Amino acid sequence: MIIDKIENIDIYKALGSNFAKAFDILKEMDFEALESGKHEVDGDNLFFMVSRYDTLDIEKCPLEAHKKYVDIQYLVSGEEIFGYSPISDELEITEPYNSQEDYALYAASENDLRIHFKPGMVIVAFPEDAHMPCAAVTTPEAVLKVVFKVKIND
Repeated sequence: MIIDKIENIDIYKALGSNFAKAFDILKEMDFEALESGKHEVDGDNLFFMVSRYDTLDIEKCPLEAHKKYVDIQYLVSGEEIFGYSPISDELEITEPYNSQEDYALYAASENDLRIHFKPGMVIVAFPEDAHMPCAAVTTPEAVLKVVFKVKIND
């Protein structure tokens, strides 16, 4: 997992050309002007989703993980708690891997790392990183988030 600020993301371009494209778009795009939903960059190899939602009570937020895509999450506005636990910790599976939707769900616990995700921060979650987005810091609040999906496996 990578946790950083948007002004530092150029150092991660070495991860590959699709990461470099995503990071360039992150720095240049006015996401507030875009409609919510999916936006294609390079078909299913690279796309992003603009989401507007209210954060949830942390007890309602499971950990999730993906096998085909790396998530690049960027918080435009609002704040949330972002949980993390490595898959190697033998997490309790609450929903087995769905290959069509590319996700598995796991039970979160108080032992997970909890990150105070603020505007301007970028989090990159790899397949071995179970992550919990959308949790309220204290009470639910409106969030604008962009999630890039970078394909790594078929």
